Amino acid sequence: MNKSVKTNLSSLIHRRLSEVLLFESSDPRFSNVTISRVEASNNLTLAKVFVSIFPPEGHNELIISLNKASGFLSRKLGQVLKTRNTPQLIFKYDSGFDHSDEIETLLKGVLPEDNPLALGGAGLSPLADIHLLPLLNESDFIILAGYDPIEMRVGWRNPWDEGARVIEFCAVPNTHYMHRANISFVGDVGEGLKTLRKGVSANSVWKNEEPQKVRRALKTTFSGDKKSGTKEEWGPAAVIDVMRKALPRNGVTTADSGAHRIMLSQQWECYEARSLLQSTALCTMGCAVPLAIGFRLVSSECHAKDVPPVAAFVGDAGMEMVLGELATLRDLKLPVVIIVFVDESLGLIELKQRNSGLTNLGVDFGPTDFPAVAEALGGIGSWVSNRDEMNAALEGAFERQTFTLLACKIGEKVYDERL
Repeated sequence: MNKSVKTNLSSLIHRRLSEVLLFESSDPRFSNVTISRVEASNNLTLAKVFVSIFPPEGHNELIISLNKASGFLSRKLGQVLKTRNTPQLIFKYDSGFDHSDEIETLLKGVLPEDNPLALGGAGLSPLADIHLLPLLNESDFIILAGYDPIEMRVGWRNPWDEGARVIEFCAVPNTHYMHRANISFVGDVGEGLKTLRKGVSANSVWKNEEPQKVRRALKTTFSGDKKSGTKEEWGPAAVIDVMRKALPRNGVTTADSGAHRIMLSQQWECYEARSLLQSTALCTMGCAVPLAIGFRLVSSECHAKDVPPVAAFVGDAGMEMVLGELATLRDLKLPVVIIVFVDESLGLIELKQRNSGLTNLGVDFGPTDFPAVAEALGGIGSWVSNRDEMNAALEGAFERQTFTLLACKIGEKVYDERL
């Protein structure tokens, strides 16, 4: 079987089983399971599903239960697989991926974000704060690992109660006084976490699965239609959803600043370290495409045989700032996929002006035919206005010898009540 087909199929099995275990299973223990990898056989008759379990105690019994439920899980899988037969599922415990042993090696996410304890980004969205801040204040112990408040909104200044027990590991001393910690350790964050973990065993301390409930609430809040609460048929959340399903698990994305990045911080799931590259506190517009170019070049030099696919998320204003970089992509023959959110506005600034009772000033601009520009500069360009068009435009995009630009028409004021 073609290697890319097998990889994509394994990724689809991985994603669909993760959804079923978290949202569609009647066994509450399955929500503590994270799929670390899937190995499909060449003839697709068998798929080995390697899982990690948090807390790890009792993992043997849970593996037995998963294998007993393989028939149910296969039927769920068969609803989305476009193959003649659904592979037999065999679940195996991945002892090499114990969350308590690997936490220092991962970034966004600190955990792979299909883990039931991963709650996405924090500090950018007031809508997310509604769910995250109460959970933070229910915690009996808070650990800050490399936490930099420059990334956070004003509401995250000392967000925990006065009596909260807080320790932090940071590379430089805390001189910003944006938050309080009982103890601050200055030095290597990873080594600090390793030392803290010595002699400590993992225990389940949330008795009513509060983090999992918050995770489900966040997923519904950011992926659903703002009026009906159901899955968004088209809009920024749908664009992100389609791209996450199209990009393999090891894929890398870059993101510009803007309203789309706030949604992305909650909705986009990262499964490997350093797989989402962005400007963060500097709020740089136009950085996503150069970041994608740089990463793709370095990856080609360091990992010539296994270069992960790369996609860039950018607003239409940010894209207009760096249109010349499309010629760079053409000349370097890089198969980067660029997703442009088209609303003909500086959406986040427009929203802030409107919410402040101000007249919109300098935030709206005329249309640009991005696909035509892409084609003129040697790439492949497409206008897309629904999920089917976007999926069709993505076919073969990561195997081309040039870039692909998808101009996603999302409409105006689509971020209202979404951030």
